[in-house]
Amino acid sequence: PALRENGRLYVMGDADQQLYPRDAFDFPDAVHIRNGDNFRSPRRVVDAINQLQLTRHQVNGRSAHVGTPPGFHIYPEGDAAHAKTLSACVADLLSQGISADQIALVSFKGRERSALLSQKELAGLKLKTFTGQYNSDRNPIWSDGALLAESVYRFKGQSAPVVVVCEIDFETLTDKERSKLFVGFSRAQYRLECVLSER
Repeated sequence: PALRENGRLYVMGDADQQLYPRDAFDFPDAVHIRNGDNFRSPRRVVDAINQLQLTRHQVNGRSAHVGTPPGFHIYPEGDAAHAKTLSACVADLLSQGISADQIALVSFKGRERSALLSQKELAGLKLKTFTGQYNSDRNPIWSDGALLAESVYRFKGQSAPVVVVCEIDFETLTDKERSKLFVGFSRAQYRLECVLSER
């Protein structure tokens, strides 16, 4: 719809979180305001984002929660090795009193390429995954499960207390990989763990 004569239009965006190739656009005579404040993520997670240079401009950690540095769990090549390392990571979180409903497993891969998102369970827990279907109201239908597993593409715009970014594997750290890592890292409200391949 068209704006009223004296109406104002606010457009929000973050090029560092752009996961799909889209043409840039601009509005003539627009006032641009850039804000690099992050109130969601623990400050130690923001430190890691800056140290890894995942964004073009430094992010300012504004959360009251300092937190701990992200955990990095290395697995050798292969889906079986990844599943074993991820299971151990989740089991460790559960042993520390973190409940399954506070954890989100966020795959670095898309839904079609992810081995994790085709699994039924992990660490003795049933996985809650998107079935690929929608109800009559166009809401996604999920499988029954205690532990959420989602792709980084679908989890963008969401958050969880504990985020485990998994299936991290790439040959070269391109802008696309940086954006995916930034999106995954910045979903965590309390703690971040990463499961990545040796390469």
